[in-house]
Amino acid sequence: MPKLDAKLILKQISDGKLSPVYWIYGPETFKIRELTDRLRKAVDTQSTAFQAGSTTFIGSSISAAYLVDEAQSMSLGGGTRFIIVRDADQM
Repeated sequence: MPKLDAKLILKQISDGKLSPVYWIYGPETFKIRELTDRLRKAVDTQSTAFQAGSTTFIGSSISAAYLVDEAQSMSLGGGTRFIIVRDADQM
């Protein structure tokens, strides 16, 4: 997974070429929240099926195996899954 900064992620969103995984990190929680919201909106507009929303996990309370199982499971309404893991470095 390439190291991306905020400008590259915003360019990908505007081009409509989204990656399956983004690792957004840093001390600025406002920028992280803004990027997450923009990614969520981009996924919502690209998905033609019902969007059930996002699922948020805390890295210290789940295991990597559980996260992989959750990512591979299908959503009930179809569409694209949007999973957010906060503090993923603590997994």
